[in-house]
Amino acid sequence: MNQGKARRDAVGIAGWTVCLALGALLSVEVCGADQSGADNVARARGQIQDSQIQAPQTQAPIDATMVRLRQLESVAGFDPARLSAATRNLFSLADRWTAVRDRLIKGAAAPTEAEQSRSPEPMPLTQIIATDLRSSRYSGFTQSETATAWCGAGVVMGFNDSGVEVATMASGRGVSMDGYAVSSDRGSTYTYMGSPATPSDPNTFMSGDPMVACANAATFYYVSSFLDGTNGISGVSLSISANGGRTFTVPVVIAGKPSNTHIVDGAWIAVDHATPNRLYATYTDLDFSGSICGTQSGSAVPRYAVEIVGSADGGTTWTVTPVVVAQVCAGTGHTFAFVDGARVAVAPSGEVYVTWELFGNTGGLGGREIQISESTDQAQSFPAPPVTVATIGCAGDCADWQGLAHSNEHPSLAIGKGPKDGMVYLAWNDGNRQAPDALSTTGFYNFTNIMFSQSGNAGATWSTPVRVNNNPEGGVAPLTDQFEPALASDVDGRIAICFYDRRNDAANFRIDRYCASSQNGETWTNNRITLAHFPTIVGQDILMAPDYMGDYDTLSSDALDHHPGFVGGYASNLTGSSTVRTLQY
Repeated sequence: MNQGKARRDAVGIAGWTVCLALGALLSVEVCGADQSGADNVARARGQIQDSQIQAPQTQAPIDATMVRLRQLESVAGFDPARLSAATRNLFSLADRWTAVRDRLIKGAAAPTEAEQSRSPEPMPLTQIIATDLRSSRYSGFTQSETATAWCGAGVVMGFNDSGVEVATMASGRGVSMDGYAVSSDRGSTYTYMGSPATPSDPNTFMSGDPMVACANAATFYYVSSFLDGTNGISGVSLSISANGGRTFTVPVVIAGKPSNTHIVDGAWIAVDHATPNRLYATYTDLDFSGSICGTQSGSAVPRYAVEIVGSADGGTTWTVTPVVVAQVCAGTGHTFAFVDGARVAVAPSGEVYVTWELFGNTGGLGGREIQISESTDQAQSFPAPPVTVATIGCAGDCADWQGLAHSNEHPSLAIGKGPKDGMVYLAWNDGNRQAPDALSTTGFYNFTNIMFSQSGNAGATWSTPVRVNNNPEGGVAPLTDQFEPALASDVDGRIAICFYDRRNDAANFRIDRYCASSQNGETWTNNRITLAHFPTIVGQDILMAPDYMGDYDTLSSDALDHHPGFVGGYASNLTGSSTVRTLQY
């Protein structure tokens, strides 16, 4: 076990214990008024112990899946740091499944027939998506990880939403972690829509990490991580809207693997706007079957792979056999090796670009690279080896940022437009400013900067990375973190990157939202978006992993090139919980 994981486990055990206790309270609707606090704690502790040794009395298909998820945690090479936010949340749920299963499967109260068929009531949205604490004080108030698609006047913004997770628990249908909002005025105002339609099978989870794309003003695509407990599938789901996002179809699985040996993680989708019916979706496959990487000491060697599937008919049918873009085996000598954070984009002439982060390239915890590969045959093949754009430093202590929010260095990918048509752009946060840290498990803390690189020859070579955030650092100026860039280019050729930024707090706790723009990718103008900064907040929503604060946001320009500029969202903790705010830039 690596040191970073050991520290995360220590923090996680405390977090899971709190989550289990709260889950125990949720599984009984109301605690009796005559029960003391000590009695409630004893009951919670008893339920935690029971969850470790007893299976639920009434089995449902999802129960076996949750058991298998817990078993995967003990597999050699498993590390929650190698999972996307949605999958970390899913394992968090599995760890306390006995405590919360009745509410998830049966619902807090059986909805009436009218309630089951009623669509969520739209709520006006200008800056912030409101939360509802009437159902619970322990969950239902977290929205983050925004994904935005813009076509003409229409915008759809998807995000992780524990509020819809609480709401769908009682629906009698599948559970959803996916929320969304729509705009018909280019992102000036939004209407909150709740979750896309869920499957009728209550043993299914639309488990979050959403990504959205659009083909025209009417047609929007929404992909999510997905778990089918009935059929034993971990995969990627696709929901389609034909009316500008007002409604979405029930999701279908477009890529799936057996959930007893695979975790399919971190879906992304892109549209070829030269041929709008052609779609591509990437994801990471965590394979514990041993079928490709073999076994060592009687255990399967974990395989981590970036894979891609495609559709030529607007999402009706998809590639039967996924194409492997990159893969690594985490065996002896490469125990820290994995790939994650895959992103896909399509150039004007149809070239397909996939980028990702490679971890453990030096055999240790900190060695990391941003890599990219191009396909010229509609994602039927990708050359090997991929191009390494940059070798980077890990963020924080290689596991968390200051404030114990889970960290990553995942790249953001965009294709140039207008006068920069066909340029390929990448941005990421790089832990390139290191300072000693006596209590870090690695002995240091890596402060992160936003970095940018571009290619004018189809990704074959890349410019020297440029620092995007322009705050002074070093000497008398404090070191601070800038992280999770969202990159886009518009019809005027302008490049924009929005990101979280701690520059206004010398102690490096409080966060702002900044956006930076450039015409050439070499010099950048920075603009503060937030009027007030907000704190890091983790560990207060029982349906989230203890270190969850989101892994990414996206920024979008008009995919139809009718309008210049950018729209997007981000998560703000200003009100005390994580809620989505929107921006135009």
